Amino acid sequence: INSGQLAGNRNIIINGDFTNWQRGTSQSALSNAGVYLADRWTHQQYQNGLHTRQAFSASGTHPGNSQYVLRASGDGTSTASRIYTAQGIESINCIPLRGKTITMSLYLRCAAATMPTSSLGNLTIWVGSTSATADASVQGTDYSASGAAVTTFAQGSLPTTWTKITNTYTVPTNTNNILAAVGFASNVDAGTGDWYEISQVQIEIGSTATPFEQRLFGTELALCQRYYCKTFNQGTAPAQNAGTAGA
Repeated sequence: INSGQLAGNRNIIINGDFTNWQRGTSQSALSNAGVYLADRWTHQQYQNGLHTRQAFSASGTHPGNSQYVLRASGDGTSTASRIYTAQGIESINCIPLRGKTITMSLYLRCAAATMPTSSLGNLTIWVGSTSATADASVQGTDYSASGAAVTTFAQGSLPTTWTKITNTYTVPTNTNNILAAVGFASNVDAGTGDWYEISQVQIEIGSTATPFEQRLFGTELALCQRYYCKTFNQGTAPAQNAGTAGA
């Protein structure tokens, strides 16, 4: 039974349901720097945006019954807020995918069909190969990489209810890194009312998007801890000069 497209451990994305936030659940990104917040997920390229964990109870009914979503928004103060979210897949996990067809799927919803800051441009959902290393700078120019699978929503047609998006991509035989990304095309002074939410992000082998794989919490946490771990309790954000409580 444990084979084919419905096999266990088929989701190549880590923390695709945004359960693990070891660094804390709200943080603004720094200018032109990759900043991780939700485990394995990062702001990139002139972000100055805000990533926050949102509970489904606060975000409306969700078809997948996960507990959390990631909200990417402008922070209302910084310039050049691209509002961009990405996960780079480690090379050792990309090499087995060479020459194969993969499918990325996720749920998406936006604050409004047209964002209050309309100059944000189109919203792009992207999967493809990138020359950038998986844990270093992933630049927005990767949106235009040759052969990438892209879904684009123009201002005025952004989905405001949970919508499942799928992109199918054939991995080149020389691929070392794969990027999954969501983001607006333009850098503007975006406010907190400009946001999108994503959830249940999955990349799997094959041309069909299967239901999201719900791994056990301990399994997902262990996968995240390969890249980041701490001495604080899982739900306690790391702190400096804050005493020993929780450490």
